[in-house]
Amino acid sequence: MTQRFDQAWNLMLMAITLSALATPAMAESDSEKERTEDCATAVMTDYAKANDALGPATVMSVEATIAQRRLQEEYCLRFVRCSLDDQNSAIFRVQFDSCLKDEALEKYGAIPGDTD
Repeated sequence: MTQRFDQAWNLMLMAITLSALATPAMAESDSEKERTEDCATAVMTDYAKANDALGPATVMSVEATIAQRRLQEEYCLRFVRCSLDDQNSAIFRVQFDSCLKDEALEKYGAIPGDTD
């Protein structure tokens, strides 16, 4: 698999873990966990394929950059929906924002700065 897919896969697994910690403490059934994991895997696979279809990420046209950003937004929205239903909840918004931030950091190979 491509390096970008491997990095994204690791990010997805970390996000699922964080999502489980951020949600209210409820006993989630095994089938619900499996559904969430299957959903996240499908979203990640679709995203990796679509992102690879955009071409190399070194020098992109403005149109390709916009298309990639929209792809990231769609991916993050679908990904967060795998584990959370209420799009108006604070947790949903935080996880969506975190996903977009992680994608931007990964794209540019950046290290998050201090936000103090």
